[in-house]
Amino acid sequence: MTNQQYDVIFVGAGVMGCAIATNLLRRDSQLKIALIDKDLTYRYSSTVLSDGNCRVQFNVKENIQMSLYGMEVLKTFADDMAVDGDKPDVAFRQQGNLFLTDEAGREEVEAGLALQQSLGGNVAWLTPEEAKEVYPLLNIEDGLFVGGTFGRDDGTMSPQAVLEAYKKKAVALGAELIEAEVTAVRHQSNQVT
Repeated sequence: MTNQQYDVIFVGAGVMGCAIATNLLRRDSQLKIALIDKDLTYRYSSTVLSDGNCRVQFNVKENIQMSLYGMEVLKTFADDMAVDGDKPDVAFRQQGNLFLTDEAGREEVEAGLALQQSLGGNVAWLTPEEAKEVYPLLNIEDGLFVGGTFGRDDGTMSPQAVLEAYKKKAVALGAELIEAEVTAVRHQSNQVT
């Protein structure tokens, strides 16, 4: 470690640690921040093992709000995370997500749809015929579903690219990356060691 004293230490340098470090440093460039991770290759990191799906189609208010915020961040991500003019390509695409339901699940899906729409989610109910217009290969003749919700702004991105962009930006702003395993945290006299 080049610095022995930090204002903030993150145990874990995945997307959450790197994103929070980046945002803290954008607000206060004087902070001394360390990101400690036992594997900076991220081979087993939950971030890079994610499928990268971005959606607002949840039935929990806080999940919807976080997703709406995340999608807004992704719209300007390349410009916001640029380092020395190098803009990351996180492959953010808003191609939509369709969730189908049968009659038994319809009431729950419609309640979720109402919540999503009330929070600003661009989600609509589609009949089987409307769903087939969006996805022509969809088989609607078997009558297995009564409709579904289509999140027009939902899409995908590369979790690995988002992580690498946040990491690069955090380091450019002054964070220190340390490859090590944290085995203990001690607290004494208002100090953590």
